[in-house]
Amino acid sequence: MSTSALALMFVSCILLFLFMAYVDQVADRYQLDKARLRADLNDRIYRIGTLSETFPAQFMTPELKQLLVRLELNLIQRIGRLEKPTEALTERESLLQEQEKLGLDISIENQPCPLSSEAAFKEVSSQLETLNSQVHRAVQDGLLTKADASGWFKSVRYWLALSNIEMFDNMATQALESDQPRLAKRAYERGLQYIRNQSDQMAFQDQREVFESGIETAENAIEKQTQAEQQLKAPPVEEKAPEPEEGNEWKKKPLYDKSEV
Repeated sequence: MSTSALALMFVSCILLFLFMAYVDQVADRYQLDKARLRADLNDRIYRIGTLSETFPAQFMTPELKQLLVRLELNLIQRIGRLEKPTEALTERESLLQEQEKLGLDISIENQPCPLSSEAAFKEVSSQLETLNSQVHRAVQDGLLTKADASGWFKSVRYWLALSNIEMFDNMATQALESDQPRLAKRAYERGLQYIRNQSDQMAFQDQREVFESGIETAENAIEKQTQAEQQLKAPPVEEKAPEPEEGNEWKKKPLYDKSEV
């Protein structure tokens, strides 16, 4: 075999080895991308499903419920195109398809979330952030138009503002019921300041009037409480003994005064 033939075989073997390595690398990358996509879809399915079941009832609407149903259903179907779905996902898909057919007549069984503390507000705020993120992803996936998404973004901002306002109102009410009018006034003032910082203050005119009235109520309670505290701190008033009258001086003298004898 000639030297040129050996060189050609050697080069061919090297090229074949490089091609096989490239194919393996592409296959590994495909499997890695597939695993990442599967993990991302499962995570989004979990987040949207949780949001659909636990989103506060005071903010949940039939339109929002149907949006979450459509988004979750689309993600489950995308999982099915990647691999055979699990039995749980298949059952979930059937349930979502039935709910989608109901349209705006879909039942809402979500529970209200009393925003009576900052911890409760943070939980609702986190849910609103999740909703905002999923709407943004839906636009990227082509499931929502930018115009539709803009409307949902506006709703999220409005619900976030209502959550803040409800939290301040509940905190003030609890403080008044606990005979802590100073804390109540502070909560009302914080809520009023929050409303003043909103770009559309007229949307919260009713809440603003409630807070202004609440401040007056708290101030009256503070005044009464202060008066009661001052009365408790005041020293007791000593009663003075009545002074003897001049007409009764003779009664104090002995009937028989020896010095006069």
